[in-house]
Amino acid sequence: MPKIVLTVPETNESVTRPVVFSVTRQLLELTGLSTDTNILYPGDLEKAKQPGSELTQTAGINTMPFTNRIFVEVDENFETDRILSTAIYRPENLFVFRDDRIETSIKPVYSSADITINFKYRAVDKTSAMRWRDDIRTRVSMMEGMRVELHTLPYHYLIPPEFLVILKELHRMRESIAGYDEAYEQYFQNNLTKNASVFTTLAGTQGAWGVSEKQIRVVGYFDFEGVPEQGSKEDDGDTWTISFAYKFKYDKPIACIMMYPLMIHNQLVSSKFRPSLPVDDPDKHSRDFSLSASNFAAFESGRNLPNQMPGVSIPSFDEFIPSSVPFSTMRVFTALTNIDTSNPRFLLSLKDLGKDNIIHPAILKFMVGEVPYMFKFGLSIFLINIYRGIYIVNDILDIDTDLKITSKIDLPLRQYYHIRLSLITDLTLLSKEALIRLRNNGEALNIILNYLDPSLNGKGLLPNIMVGDYVSKSDLNAAIDEMNKATMSQGNWQITNFNTVQTMFISAHKEKDYASDYR
Repeated sequence: MPKIVLTVPETNESVTRPVVFSVTRQLLELTGLSTDTNILYPGDLEKAKQPGSELTQTAGINTMPFTNRIFVEVDENFETDRILSTAIYRPENLFVFRDDRIETSIKPVYSSADITINFKYRAVDKTSAMRWRDDIRTRVSMMEGMRVELHTLPYHYLIPPEFLVILKELHRMRESIAGYDEAYEQYFQNNLTKNASVFTTLAGTQGAWGVSEKQIRVVGYFDFEGVPEQGSKEDDGDTWTISFAYKFKYDKPIACIMMYPLMIHNQLVSSKFRPSLPVDDPDKHSRDFSLSASNFAAFESGRNLPNQMPGVSIPSFDEFIPSSVPFSTMRVFTALTNIDTSNPRFLLSLKDLGKDNIIHPAILKFMVGEVPYMFKFGLSIFLINIYRGIYIVNDILDIDTDLKITSKIDLPLRQYYHIRLSLITDLTLLSKEALIRLRNNGEALNIILNYLDPSLNGKGLLPNIMVGDYVSKSDLNAAIDEMNKATMSQGNWQITNFNTVQTMFISAHKEKDYASDYR
């Protein structure tokens, strides 16, 4: 599933400035200043708006060189302690666009921002400045919240325009096969948050989709003890200037993340909108380490990249991560399937997985005898499952002796499916008959054991193959005991076995009538 993260454009104008102006206006009212006091916020460009350049319902008030005004400078810093915990891929924030029918969504990414607003209040004369300062002293004495205040911060942020281009393509694919007869404009707005609208310039041009939000109960406080400093005279007139700082913290939208599947209504997404290469696996490269670096490299197994899990993804760029997998299984491959409309029940053949993914002939020969058992856990060392989306679907698969996997029902073209072939890693969970069949196929057994635990070969514990491709029970039990003795690692996949009298595992699944999806 492609996941694209793009930064939000123009956050200074759409987020920072509205937030600063909102806090400033609330502080004017809180400190007893007129809300008509002129606010000058030049920003990084050191340019303030010209009088009369705003769209307001009331006429602007003329300002003179020495009238009351507030000069604002802003220091914005992101909280370093929360950078690594910023929710990007995690399901933390609310969606602004969501189409569950094709599993497509857009949601914002927030970063905690520390804001310090440096105010410079210029009064018309010293008397007015001291009166305002005394008013603050009085309010502090009355405990009217002068030290701590709760703010409401309105702002908006723009949806990256690249996401809208992708959405149009996904909608086209959605409607071209088994569509819903829904125009793009209707589709977009039906799945869009009600807080979204089109934002334009003052001239009504350059329209862009954005989302309006309000953060409430944001805590702010004055950065002075008791009252501001006395200040000083400024300029040639009688004006008097007092400076103080005000601080608060809020979650600033800095980016948006878009997620969508590789397959839309039985069509693979164009290479322009998906990766064409698999995630690079450092373990596939020749690397040299110093002594200390080689020790630290053992901890790199926590990188959790999809293609560093055991097994193969088909196609190689498919980063499929299911919601759950059967306990004590290790992936051999997961394959994204395309449904043939002339034969809608055929999914794939284990003998034809592409020229880059060929199963060993000894394994294929062994699989033919495992055909009746590969869909039930524990009846075979192989387990085959089908996933609709990211959720497992049971009891709809079949397989013949030619190792062609088919569905028992016609699969709808509006969904996408993965086939997962896995190995049961704890061989003590296999039935007696499954173990006997393993021992009767020694070459296949050794290939499987070497895949599950590559250290067995170096320890001389791979079973000896006798005449007739047979393996003794004692040799197999010795290999099983060694694998279950400690933690088994393969790449970044770890399974821990404990020496207990009895172990029980509970696999929870959300109840759903899957059959209703095919009616």
